Amino acid sequence: ASPIKVAKDQFFREGVETAIATTAACIQAANSVLVVGGGPVGIEVAAEIAVKHPSKHVTILDANKELVANARVSDAFRTQVTDKLTALGVNLVLGERLPQRLTSHGLTKTTLETDKGTQIESDVQLVCAGMTPNVDLVRDLDASLVTDRGIRVTPGCQLADSRFEHVFVIGDASDHPTPKRYKAGLLQAMHVAKQLVAQVANGGDATLEVVPFDAGSLEGMLLPLGPRQGVGQLGDGGIVGDDVMAQIKGGDYFAKGFQAIWCAHASGTDNEPATKEKTP
Repeated sequence: ASPIKVAKDQFFREGVETAIATTAACIQAANSVLVVGGGPVGIEVAAEIAVKHPSKHVTILDANKELVANARVSDAFRTQVTDKLTALGVNLVLGERLPQRLTSHGLTKTTLETDKGTQIESDVQLVCAGMTPNVDLVRDLDASLVTDRGIRVTPGCQLADSRFEHVFVIGDASDHPTPKRYKAGLLQAMHVAKQLVAQVANGGDATLEVVPFDAGSLEGMLLPLGPRQGVGQLGDGGIVGDDVMAQIKGGDYFAKGFQAIWCAHASGTDNEPATKEKTP
């Protein structure tokens, strides 16, 4: 559900940067923006635009009758998110869908009509609902291992085929019932890492029983609504508000943390950052 759509043949640095710059420029020039999708991405995008450009008319359209409908969050969480979006001036059109699903952003003025007859005029249309995972690697291996919901896996995230018990799939690409969220993917990765360690310790035996992954009954979720507002639900169901959200995620959406992970180098390698002091 990324707010920036990049064609498969443009997934390199320049292509992504161009897509970001083009979309941002169109939003900047627009008087009205339609965000299709009332999940976490759609909500965050709509709120950021509303806070940065309070004079713009921002609308969220979602086929479900409530926001973040597919997430394991409490009613109290949803109520706070809805109330804060409304206070920001974001128009919510819920329980309605477009007759034809949009597959890419629209960057020109248009009027769309929902299945209930509601007409929505906007200068920019941002598709922040649904996603298409890249499953080509497994599809080439065996097309029967791929469904409309993703790559078929066991409860323990193993490829659901006895021929490939040594292959694991985590995150959005799999059909595991875990919510498709960053945090869930991270927890899956940690779980799978432990299972791999156990297999290695057992002499590389891929038939060793793998423990099923369970994300729990409630899902932790952090939803910034601009840099200084937001609503968060902790793993135990507790709700946190603006001050905590601004400190945890609202400032940079974990950008610094991701940069530290993606730009990390193995200690002692030639690619280790020159600015890092080495232990004598």
